[in-house]
Amino acid sequence: MVRLYHLRQQDYSHWFQAAIKDENLARDVAQIEADSELSAAESRERIKAAIEQRYTLPA
Repeated sequence: MVRLYHLRQQDYSHWFQAAIKDENLARDVAQIEADSELSAAESRERIKAAIEQRYTLPA
């Protein structure tokens, strides 16, 4: 469960809020963090998708 430590501590959403200053991304990531059914790989993919949706230009 070490891989889930920062996820369960909500470190990612706090970082997006405090360091990146992206309230919407922080809110979306907090919802991912709250889903205890997700594996480390699934949560990583969802967080990655949320970031790419906001910060990647369309092809």
